Amino acid sequence: SDLFYFEQLYGLCKDMQRSKNFANMIGENILGLRSHKNVRSKSNALPIKEVLDFIAEAFLRCTSSSDILILAIDDVQWMDSLSWDVVRHLYSNGTNNLMIVCVSRPLETNTLSIDPEFLDLLREEEIKPCSPRFKNIKLSPLSISNVRSLLSISLNCPEKSISKAICDYVYDKSGGMPYFAQEIARTLNQNNMVMFDNSGVLRWKGTDINTSMNDTFTDLNDLLLHRLDSFDEFTRRSLQIFAVLGFEFSFSEV
Repeated sequence: SDLFYFEQLYGLCKDMQRSKNFANMIGENILGLRSHKNVRSKSNALPIKEVLDFIAEAFLRCTSSSDILILAIDDVQWMDSLSWDVVRHLYSNGTNNLMIVCVSRPLETNTLSIDPEFLDLLREEEIKPCSPRFKNIKLSPLSISNVRSLLSISLNCPEKSISKAICDYVYDKSGGMPYFAQEIARTLNQNNMVMFDNSGVLRWKGTDINTSMNDTFTDLNDLLLHRLDSFDEFTRRSLQIFAVLGFEFSFSEV
């Protein structure tokens, strides 16, 4: 059983002035701990606000001794409202050792599940003249010149040797997104789709340029799916298992 983890959870909840029954419900319903004969929670429903407050408070308590803590959250434009509530709690109650970095596409209120009041609070904080707690950093997409430099590094060739057709194509398909541009460049190289002509210029391979261009992909999902499909069946099945296990796991878990 997971009695050891329940005991740790009891201690944490006691310090946070939460009941043992609350700890049991968190352990069973949120953390997925296996019940023990000495661990039985009452069948009360967990109030969602209490759960969110507990998660945020527990996070702050367990990281309070860190000199600096950076919480990085990517693609927050897809984040649900409950997750934003946790972020708001961390923002409101965190100390100076906590930095929250949220990465998203350009912020538009109608596409975000963030509480409008919280968004207004952040914008008001940003315009404070002294030590604002919120900073909105807008990153522009890569320019076509930047894409040419990226292709030069990715394909290990001089910038001036890359044809305009290839550079324009990668720029148009990537929309100036660095990761997408880099993945397209890697695909061009791995699939042997480009070549140097007699004058040393990097061009599409083959006489039919349109055919070569159609062999690439319309978006990043298509590109990555094609890359996965190129693996043998055993590797594809293994990757599915790894994706479920998460970023870190031991071989004994596979």
